[in-house]
Amino acid sequence: MIELTTPITDEDINKLKTGDVITISGQILTARDQAHKRILEEGAPCNIEGAVLFHAGPIIQEVEDENEDGESKYVMVAVGPTTSMRMNPYESDVLDMGAKIIIGKGGMDDSVRESLIRNNAV
Repeated sequence: MIELTTPITDEDINKLKTGDVITISGQILTARDQAHKRILEEGAPCNIEGAVLFHAGPIIQEVEDENEDGESKYVMVAVGPTTSMRMNPYESDVLDMGAKIIIGKGGMDDSVRESLIRNNAV
C-alpha cells in the first residue's frame, strides 16, 4: 500500500505503477462538470496545484441552525462518484492548472489521457 498526502507531487506520482493500492490523506476536492466549467471561466476557488479531484455528486442538506453570521448551515449527507466523461470538455485544462489525481467512474477521452501524461498525473 502506498500512502499519499495532498498536495500530490511529481515524486509521489513517479512512485506509482499500474495496480498499486493507494490511500490519500488531506484535502480532496469534489467537482462535477459545472464546477470544472466554472474553474476555467472564473478561476479556481482554491489552489489546485497538486490537487486530488473526485468526480462526485454530493447530497447536501440545509440544517435549521444558523451559524454566527446568521447564514444557513449545510451538511454533506452522502457523496458518491459520478460519470467522469462529463468532464471531458474541461479536464485537460484543469489538469494543466496542476491537478495531479482524478477519481471517478471512467469514460475519459484521449484528450484527457494525453493531458494526464503531459502533466504527470493519474
